[in-house]
Amino acid sequence: MKMRVQVVIESAVGEPTDVHEIGCIHREELRPDTVGLTLDKTKTVLERMQQRSVEQQAAEYLRTQSHCPYCGNKRYHKGAHAVTIRTLFGKLRLKSPRFYHYQCQPSPQRWYPECETKRWN
Repeated sequence: MKMRVQVVIESAVGEPTDVHEIGCIHREELRPDTVGLTLDKTKTVLERMQQRSVEQQAAEYLRTQSHCPYCGNKRYHKGAHAVTIRTLFGKLRLKSPRFYHYQCQPSPQRWYPECETKRWN
């Protein structure tokens, strides 16, 4: 017997856009050690599913950030770095672009609670 595990990513209207093969499990003979999935195979399949789903979520989010929400201009990025996300199924590394800040947006204000308690002379 051969079992294929796939992740099908659908568009907002429900049409499949991407199909990713996650794993393939072969079972030849029914024995106590070949019944169902092994713990190692299960971890591998879940880790790959997690990787694909997080990659897709990040790509979708980045598509929403490609244009300025205030003026609609295309946002250019000034480079990218890798971000590590720790999940139940292991560490995931994703590319994270750094976007330029447009003048039409209010400046991001940084608030440091420890600054309110200090006195500057």
